[in-house]
Amino acid sequence: MADKKISSLDEIQLPANNSVLPIVDFGVTKKVTYANLIKNLPIATFVEANSANWGGVLSYAQFNYQGPYSGGALYTGDNLINNTDNYLPWDATVSNTDTSTFQLVNPDSPNARIWIKRTGYYEVVTRLIYFDCYNNNVSVYLDSNTASTGGTWNRLATLNRNWFPTVTPNPPASTLIGSVTITINSVNTYISVAVNPTANAPFPGIISGSTTSIFLRRIGSL
Repeated sequence: MADKKISSLDEIQLPANNSVLPIVDFGVTKKVTYANLIKNLPIATFVEANSANWGGVLSYAQFNYQGPYSGGALYTGDNLINNTDNYLPWDATVSNTDTSTFQLVNPDSPNARIWIKRTGYYEVVTRLIYFDCYNNNVSVYLDSNTASTGGTWNRLATLNRNWFPTVTPNPPASTLIGSVTITINSVNTYISVAVNPTANAPFPGIISGSTTSIFLRRIGSL
């Protein structure tokens, strides 16, 4: 076989870990096993280190606060209360690829919140649409709670904070976008969004079919 070209050798589709390949190391021909070769390739090392975090399709969910809306102070109506943390009464599950990870509880109520059922790293994106944000400082927060109803809210992150100047006439609905990556260390974790305006008791709206929403994606294990 010494006089055979490599192109004329039989091909092996799946080498065993102890299969041996020739390798030239600083001008000297040596051998290396298939197992040691792939272990030292950067891509193989990356995959081995991170494969436990991947389970095919990433868990994803979208929950909306979509109405129909009615006038009046939250939670008898839908207007935000000025200088107060108003927790949004999420009322619709738009998408949920993994009910073992996400669940909307107490929908369309003052105790509406999203239960995150698995520890891990999560990406959270919010889109809020409100009228009457003019001459107003509107703050949007992501908070967590360990209770499925009631309980004490704890601040996780500031998602958005905007000063809206006075304009004439009053502006159309404003869209407030926020995003954050969070770590969930306990399965007894519920999250929601608090909106705190300084004036005008802003009223939720819909723009081109889009409404106030929260988007969640689990991006890795602890």
